[in-house]
Amino acid sequence: MAERRMHLGVFTYPGGHHIAGWRHGSVQPQDILGYDYYRRTAQAAERGKFDLVFVGDMLAAREKDGRVIAGLLPILGSTEQEALEKETMLNELLHPAVGIWMLSEQMQFRLYDYPQDGPLPTADIRASGSAFTPRVMHLMERADREGLSVRDCGVLVAASRSHGSFVGTPEQLVDHMTLWLDEGACDGFNVMPAYFPDEMDLFVDQVVPILQRRGLFRRDYEGTTLRHHLGLPIPCGSGR
Repeated sequence: MAERRMHLGVFTYPGGHHIAGWRHGSVQPQDILGYDYYRRTAQAAERGKFDLVFVGDMLAAREKDGRVIAGLLPILGSTEQEALEKETMLNELLHPAVGIWMLSEQMQFRLYDYPQDGPLPTADIRASGSAFTPRVMHLMERADREGLSVRDCGVLVAASRSHGSFVGTPEQLVDHMTLWLDEGACDGFNVMPAYFPDEMDLFVDQVVPILQRRGLFRRDYEGTTLRHHLGLPIPCGSGR
């Protein structure tokens, strides 16, 4: 039995978190603003014994015994190759101009006039003197290391909206999540399905049982409030 248990939330978003997720054949765009769409997501989260359903991209309970839940967009398949093919399919639904726009906004640097298949101009971006976020620094370092093009970087930013992502099998994903937990990088994850409802159901039905078997996640709720779920103390004078 693991000493620490993971916390899980789901970040709801119309259509899905991959920028082109709404174009997937299983998604019904006319339904994504309706009540039933969000009710189904909440019911899937409850079935999976999630801690919370969230409408922001990260939760940090800034207290003495705080909890940090990091965003994670998983793309899963029964094999690693199947997952990679799903990622490719989704990325092919993404219009390149959208990726360049999102990349330019994140970098605070106009990339529209650079060749899309040319290398990301990291030297020019660094020389612009902008105050770079850790995400931007990490992406530029990766682009230099792997020789990524402007188009490649646009897809990376747009596909996961700059959050962490993972492509592989459910077992591989659990290994990845466990490493983050064991290294103290976070206390859990806000799951960001590429598209709803299929990818949410896939996570609940195939990933959660593995977490439970490894003793990393609850099999049932032990309380009735968010503080109970996150293991946070009840404030004095709350009446609870």
